[in-house]
Amino acid sequence: MSSGKSFLDQEYPAPKGEPVDLIIAFAFGAFIATFLLVFEPFDLNVLYYSYKTLKIAFFGVITGATLLVFLYLIPKVFPKVFDDSHWQVMHQLLYFGLILFVIATANGLYINYLSDLSFDWSNYVWIIVRTYAIGSIPLTILILFVYNQRLKTHLLEASQLNQAQPHEELQKEDELLIILENGKDQLALKSSDLVYMKSEGNYLNAFQRENATLTKSLHRVALSSVVEQIDLPHIQRCHRSYLVNLSHVLEFSGNAQGLKLTLEGVEEAIPVSRKYLEGIRAYFGHKN
Repeated sequence: MSSGKSFLDQEYPAPKGEPVDLIIAFAFGAFIATFLLVFEPFDLNVLYYSYKTLKIAFFGVITGATLLVFLYLIPKVFPKVFDDSHWQVMHQLLYFGLILFVIATANGLYINYLSDLSFDWSNYVWIIVRTYAIGSIPLTILILFVYNQRLKTHLLEASQLNQAQPHEELQKEDELLIILENGKDQLALKSSDLVYMKSEGNYLNAFQRENATLTKSLHRVALSSVVEQIDLPHIQRCHRSYLVNLSHVLEFSGNAQGLKLTLEGVEEAIPVSRKYLEGIRAYFGHKN
């Protein structure tokens, strides 16, 4: 845990709409359906109507569908909202609290439909409270489990990389000539001067060392295009938005969001995506 930060302020991986989120949605939907069918809480045991088993199981469908929307679909539609740079444990708890609220509301409307009842505030509050009673415990356990597992994994990876040494033969002085988007302008620099590049929409910020000073220049070119033009083992893409010169790495660190690296003279911690980790391991002579 980072010093000076409470647990709620710790970095946490934001929902990204990944395949694992589909599994979580299905698993929790199945859990709720099974729980209600086995224990029949909240006076479900006194309700009598045809196809009772299917109708009770549909509460699980509501839960799974809501999780599908909030964990998988919404993060894909609004990726900037679910950016790891500002997402913390507190945000995850609040987001899951919102999910439970929506689930409770949907379930309340559904039970009113089953019982042919009109909307009643007291019943609505009753359903909200009991939904939180059932859902808050497993969701909180899930958050804690994911936090601890990812933190442990990334700290171990950072420790192993910090102990590894880069291949000396890969430390070369090369001239880089990058053709920009219009096909006419070029960015020329020495590979040793390049520290890192960061994608900013259709533009790219290039950070390079000039007389021991870090300077920044903005260019209209996609990061993917730059990657295709550079074939040097010590200059690698480490994230969808970052290209780094690994010869400038001071140290690796890790938190629940993932692995990060610190570059010489750069305050910003650069994220490392698992997708690009293998190339970095190879450069530093470390194999998982």
